[in-house]
Amino acid sequence: MIPDIRGQPITDVRVVDGGWPEFAGRCGELEMFVRQPTPEDNGKIIAGAQRVSAWTRERYEMRNLPTLKEDDPKHIWDWPPFQPGQTGWFFVVMVVNDAVVGFGRHHYQQGDHQAMKWYDCPAGDMVAECSLCVVDDLQGKGLGSLYGQINKLVCKTMGAKWLVGTTYTKGAMMRIRHRDGFDVTWVSDDGTQCRVRGKL
Repeated sequence: MIPDIRGQPITDVRVVDGGWPEFAGRCGELEMFVRQPTPEDNGKIIAGAQRVSAWTRERYEMRNLPTLKEDDPKHIWDWPPFQPGQTGWFFVVMVVNDAVVGFGRHHYQQGDHQAMKWYDCPAGDMVAECSLCVVDDLQGKGLGSLYGQINKLVCKTMGAKWLVGTTYTKGAMMRIRHRDGFDVTWVSDDGTQCRVRGKL
C-alpha cells in the first residue's frame, strides 16, 4: 500500500552509492528510488507500463523532445550507463516498494543546441529537458512532487545547469514549477501549454 504523501515535507534527497546512476528521496513513510533501469528491471517496467493509460502516455510523450534514431536501443533498460557531462538521452524509472510507479526521460544538450532553442539558456550551459509520468492509479498522491525534487538532483549530478520542459499551464506540474521559481519562456496560442526553465 502506497500512502498519500501530499503536503508532507521531503526530508531526504540523495545520490545512492554504487556506480550505477541511482538516486533516492523520502517523504513521510515513503522512500522513492530513481534510477536508470537495467535489463533485470524489464518485468517491473512492463508491469508499470501496463498501469499507464493512453491519455497519460500522450501527456508524457507530447513534449517537444528530439525523435529517437533508428539505431537507438529499443527498450529503456538497454541503454548504457549515462555519465555526468554526457549529452543525449537518459531514461529513469521511479521505484517504490520494489515496483515501478513512474517513468522519466531526459535529453541533455548545450544551451545553443537546436533542440534547446525554445528555452533561451546560455550557449555554454548544459540543459536537461525532462518529462515524467506516474502510473494512473497512483496519480494525485504526491509522488510527482517527490520525484520533482529528486529529479533536480539527478539533473545537477549529470552536469546540467538548467532544467527545462514543456508542461500544461494548469495542473500539478505547473504548480510545482511555479513553487520552484521556474520562468515561463513560451505559451501556446490556445494557452494550454507552456515551456518553462529553472536554474539549478
